[in-house]
Amino acid sequence: MQNQDIKAKISVRKARNSDRKAVFNFCKKTWSWGDYIPDVWDKWLKEENGRLFVATINNVPIGISHLSTDKPHEVWLSGARTDPKYRRMGVATAITRKCLEYAKKKGAKVARLVTESDNAAAKALLQKLGFKQIAEFVEMATEKIAKEKSKNSRWAEENETEAIWDYLQNSEGYRKAAGLYTVLFHWFSLDKHDLERFIKQRKAILPLTKRTK
Repeated sequence: MQNQDIKAKISVRKARNSDRKAVFNFCKKTWSWGDYIPDVWDKWLKEENGRLFVATINNVPIGISHLSTDKPHEVWLSGARTDPKYRRMGVATAITRKCLEYAKKKGAKVARLVTESDNAAAKALLQKLGFKQIAEFVEMATEKIAKEKSKNSRWAEENETEAIWDYLQNSEGYRKAAGLYTVLFHWFSLDKHDLERFIKQRKAILPLTKRTK
């Protein structure tokens, strides 16, 4: 059967719990350690602010993608997977388009996702669908933060919110991050309300400035 014939038979619908076995089977070798999809499957199926889609051929699941509404008019795409036996057949294109159509119906103006910088196939597909690269990141690890007071930094105070926000608007780091912050490989737009929340939760740190006589 030619790829063109197979493409015409790709259908995309809301995922069902009965898709679990087939999806887990083609996801089990995503990385050397497996995949996180089994850990989030039940949560994604029940989400009120999200939607899990599955692509099928002859009613057999061969691809998935997840969409979550993070803020009004903003959505995040994640968990895109295609059964290795059906790659290069338009599965990823079909399911991503379905996600974008659904997002538009929900009033979304911006859709974001992340992919590896050396994933040429994914980048080509995303560019074809209208996505633009806005930022790059590198993964890193830090030492455990000590509980005692630091000599070089301190927690930001609530009365400093305006000054910090003004600083961020002109910050090179903020610009390079496209005004986003991340939680476990999920990027969100940073607004003043987020900053206020981080300060209250003691997640905003400022450097100590030296005083001169």
